[in-house]
Amino acid sequence: MIMNLLYPDPYRMVFASLLFSTLLGLSILFYKFIYPKKKINLFFLLILISILPIISIFREGTYQAGDLSLHSAYLQGFYNNLKLGILVPRWGADFCGGYGCPNFMFEYMLPFYIGSVFHFIGFSFINSMKLFLASSYILSGITMYLFIKDEYGDKSAFVASLLYLFAPIRFIEMHFRVSVGTDAAFIFIPLSFLFAKKIADGKNIYVSLFAINLLLLTLAHSSSAFMIIPLSILYALFKLKDKKQLVHLIIACVLGAGLTAYYVFPALSEIKYTWYNPNVVVKYTKEAFFPIWYYLFSPARYGLLFQGNQGELRLIVGYPHLFIFILGTILLIKSKFPKKETLAVTLILLFTFISFCMMLSFTAPLWNNIFFFKSFVLPWRMLIPIAFFTSFLSAFIVKKWNNKILILFCLFVVLSTVLNWGNRKMVPPNPNEYQNTWIMYSEYFKPNNPLYLHRLNTRLPIADTLVLNHPKSHLVIISGKGQYKEIERTPILHKYIVSASTNLNIIDNTYYFPGWNVYANGKPIHLNIENPLKFGAISFNLKPGLYIIEAKFENTNIINIGNLTSFLSFIILISLFFSSKYIIKFK
Repeated sequence: MIMNLLYPDPYRMVFASLLFSTLLGLSILFYKFIYPKKKINLFFLLILISILPIISIFREGTYQAGDLSLHSAYLQGFYNNLKLGILVPRWGADFCGGYGCPNFMFEYMLPFYIGSVFHFIGFSFINSMKLFLASSYILSGITMYLFIKDEYGDKSAFVASLLYLFAPIRFIEMHFRVSVGTDAAFIFIPLSFLFAKKIADGKNIYVSLFAINLLLLTLAHSSSAFMIIPLSILYALFKLKDKKQLVHLIIACVLGAGLTAYYVFPALSEIKYTWYNPNVVVKYTKEAFFPIWYYLFSPARYGLLFQGNQGELRLIVGYPHLFIFILGTILLIKSKFPKKETLAVTLILLFTFISFCMMLSFTAPLWNNIFFFKSFVLPWRMLIPIAFFTSFLSAFIVKKWNNKILILFCLFVVLSTVLNWGNRKMVPPNPNEYQNTWIMYSEYFKPNNPLYLHRLNTRLPIADTLVLNHPKSHLVIISGKGQYKEIERTPILHKYIVSASTNLNIIDNTYYFPGWNVYANGKPIHLNIENPLKFGAISFNLKPGLYIIEAKFENTNIINIGNLTSFLSFIILISLFFSSKYIIKFK
């Protein structure tokens, strides 16, 4: 009985959602009754409404489905790196069964930086990730509001932000899959277009802001950045007024790309050593795509639930979003938009249509032959730009509606999603989640050889699941006589004193990845990663003697190039930002 109260089932959460929605509605009516002549602050109302779908996040425990616990474990590994002064974590020392792997080199970093701040304040790792989910959701509504209000007014901004917040993909990613990178990306997508437009408006300070936002979007979710940044640039190109603004846009893009180099260069270069190698593993067959109807209607709970009873996802565009797209198309055909808006509406409809088509099977050749698309893995990620563009499109349409129609439409946008304002169920968190975590990089590609090498010795099949066999010690003497003592260990440095009475064959129970080097008394020694006794782990030989052994995860050449590029870009950015042209003068 107590557990039922702590971890309520989704039906009671739906009741709670309806209750809070009713209370908010009654509060608005009461306010209008007390202050009939005062206008409701739409920005403040938007924030109140955006709280409704995140209430369920703060139930005790973790999600029954999705990756909340997994990302909480990632956060712990990330935070441990930061605590040791490793400001750009790349190696997860305790992942992959305790053998370590370079998950942070390829995973999105920004959510874990934000989560680390929450944990530093005093929240648990799992509550820190919950706070990240909640704050990123609210912030995304705010950034969308700022983007639309800048040109189209507060009513359009309010409706567009609601559509953006209540798109089905938002709940799928926040409550069902818990894709923290995508959740973070939604904050910066509207800012990409806002800053691009500001550059086109001749406001030079937005050169720096566009570049910074490009960096943050990439660190949040690189696939979303690859989708959105080119479209925001194209949007800016159609708004440019002179060559000077074009130069500013080019500078902003180059600086933004330079800032991301420290993350993007090694990720693109060394992803070939992982199972994620798009050129070998990622193949888009017809099974990777869904028929058109799948994106238009959910068969679960009369079309109102975006996750089935077995956890299957209902990847729909959203009924209000479809309505806006169809209505926008009809109005464009009938020439109902002013001339100055016609081009923008046309572009938005075109971007939306292309994004939708990219989710259909006839585009498989593009997905299979362009590296840019291969990195997406899931074609239905195109729902991300669709959610943004249909919300953006509403800004042009709803400003002509009267208040009654606006209210009815907003109610439809919000309440049609109420069944999805929470995950399927809350369960007690697994106390061993961190130790048991293993991720995609527990298998790798042998350098210069596209053979898929499985580390079978680290995994035991139990009831059709894979459980990792954690190493009992960090260093193992396989053959020969000798002794050792560990004197220092961080995620990127393992230091031992080894006394070898005979020739030794030693294994450091760490998976090899480019960047790992071993030094004996300061001199590099040869590594063997194909030792059949512990395949893939770092193995080396020592002759008789006394040694200080250091296993270091060091920067590769591509990491150094990326770091230098980002550093130079940062220096240029700071110079531009604080130059006389870019100082904001306050009256």
